[in-house]
Amino acid sequence: MSPRYSYFLDYAIFIYSNEGDEPIHVHVAKTGSPQNNSKFWVRSDSIEIAHNQARIPAHRIKKIETYLALNAEHIIAFWKSHFE
Repeated sequence: MSPRYSYFLDYAIFIYSNEGDEPIHVHVAKTGSPQNNSKFWVRSDSIEIAHNQARIPAHRIKKIETYLALNAEHIIAFWKSHFE
């Protein structure tokens, strides 16, 4: 199961239900291809890309990082409500 947090540009932002033992993060993938995703660590004060297996272009990564940073508190709350 992959609960979806939101969509941004043409990417789905979601979590995997079996990853609650990892630090808070989201996966970002082109809509329709979640197996090829990029992973971002989410903290209230920073966003860090863990990997870019989806090969999202750098200019899009910057936009996604900005979106995630602006929504970090909501993402953290979404994560906690799912895993706690």
